[in-house]
Amino acid sequence: MSSTGTESNQVRSLDALTGLRFFAALAVIIVHMTNLALGKNAGYGIFATNAVSFFFVLSGFILTYVYFPRLDWSGVIRFWIARIARIWPVHLVCVAAAIIVQQFFYPEAVVNVKKLTAHLFLIQSWLPEENLAYWYNGPAWSVSTEMGFYLAFPFLLLLGRKKFWPWLAGAIGLVVTIVGVAQYAALYGTTETSTMIYFSYVNPLFRLIEFVVGMMIGRIYLDRISKVADNTEATPDTGGQTFMIRDTIYELAAVLVLAGSLFCVSKLGPIHGWLEQHQWKVVDSWMTKGAGSILGFALIVWVFSWSRGVLARFVSRPSMIYLGEISFSLYLIQIPVIETIRPLLPVGMLPTSFVVLMGAGICGCLAALLHTIVEMPCRQFLVGLTAARQISSRKQNRPMSGFAKIPDRLWKQGIGVCAVTGLALCSGLLAMGIARCEAKIAQRREVVAAAAADFGFHEDDLRNVTFVDEAILHAAKIEETEDQLKLIMMFEIQPGRQRFRFTHVCDETGKLLFVGPAEAELFEQASPKQFVVDQCVFEKSKLAEAAKIGVGFYAKGLDTATVVGGVQGMSGHRLELIRFGEGKAKLIQ
Repeated sequence: MSSTGTESNQVRSLDALTGLRFFAALAVIIVHMTNLALGKNAGYGIFATNAVSFFFVLSGFILTYVYFPRLDWSGVIRFWIARIARIWPVHLVCVAAAIIVQQFFYPEAVVNVKKLTAHLFLIQSWLPEENLAYWYNGPAWSVSTEMGFYLAFPFLLLLGRKKFWPWLAGAIGLVVTIVGVAQYAALYGTTETSTMIYFSYVNPLFRLIEFVVGMMIGRIYLDRISKVADNTEATPDTGGQTFMIRDTIYELAAVLVLAGSLFCVSKLGPIHGWLEQHQWKVVDSWMTKGAGSILGFALIVWVFSWSRGVLARFVSRPSMIYLGEISFSLYLIQIPVIETIRPLLPVGMLPTSFVVLMGAGICGCLAALLHTIVEMPCRQFLVGLTAARQISSRKQNRPMSGFAKIPDRLWKQGIGVCAVTGLALCSGLLAMGIARCEAKIAQRREVVAAAAADFGFHEDDLRNVTFVDEAILHAAKIEETEDQLKLIMMFEIQPGRQRFRFTHVCDETGKLLFVGPAEAELFEQASPKQFVVDQCVFEKSKLAEAAKIGVGFYAKGLDTATVVGGVQGMSGHRLELIRFGEGKAKLIQ
């Protein structure tokens, strides 16, 4: 590893992997912008969940590559401090930003001290409380899981320095056993399946296999480099058309293998179908959200660590490397941005591609500023405070020197100018789009009010609830007789129209008592933008004394349409419309 050529190879190899980090972070942002900001089901959420798996595999590889030659037991504390310095400052800023945004738009929300403490110390994914990891800044759950890997890494590396394979096999066996126990508990125990699915996704013990496989690839790569340095293998040719074509073929093959592994565990793949048939929902979720793509990502990391093909050269470009370097800040800032944008967006008015592009642009500009102002100087400060050895020159290695360089990085290097300009441009375009939609909404209100009046609805009956891709509920009213309850609704048809309208009768806790009348033909035959009146009748004798009636749209294979607006049940997939008690019904406002 001492030869100049070998060191150059190593740096270029890691450049390609750095560039790939950006695309993994971008996949998460695109899915979250679509699902959370717009309230739509992106349909390709598997790319976001598996992008996190790529981060875990890559982390195991990079840490092994960097620390295997130089980490010993005396350096374990310094390793942990360096890792904390790497992730904690940006995490702290983004959690604070998420809470500020939440309090601004939803002042009734209460900050839970227990949950906040878990998030500040990055242990939210370790604790046995369902959904704790998703509070405040949801994507930070993976940083909490990564923190668990950081704690385990020195022991895995040092104890397995001579013989790593037994530790790899032990880690795989441990994770498979834990998943098996979780699946058994969900099927035959008292634990809810949803709880086990949650833990299988966020808990470090369930995800350890991805990190350890990354360490394995790192060991293989180091062995390959050492053989090159010892001249026991021919040094890979880094130039020449023939070698570039060869490496490009390897890169494309790795991408195809990854795509195949993702397909096999997706809802269209054979593995998902088999696991679903046998009711192994925990294993299915574990495979779909990461475990099923481990080998594909391991191959990607391995190939791009040495390849010089077209794809590797592209992601090794300086611009791609920079985007990869800011990808951590990019990944963590997305929720504060989404939570800021979401209340301002007119439902269903702006094109998805436009919102995603502007939102991703805002995230990228803020990430560049965070990387420059927070991430780099804070890391240098924390590491500098705890460095075991000080460089002889006091002008060097000063903990505060990173902060002193901020103005130079922002203005002389142009980062601040580009970020502020991009932020203003994306925000301005988004604001213009929202303003144009607001004008259209005002015109639409007049059209909707006129249509509602034609159908016999009053102004008090009007409401605006969207069942994404299916219909917009513009008005609803109740007509009662002694024995029956009639719900009359005016919908505006949307282009999707793939699901049928269902009704649910629930108790006070939201538990389903029975399924009420459904309607499919009315929505199938109507045209987009057409107003229709939908009626459903309930026998009062069947209704509970204290019950709620909810409405939604569902089709097998498509799941339930997301509800935007109104009082929601079923995790945002059912509109709670009527409260019924003591023989009387009223609309829920």
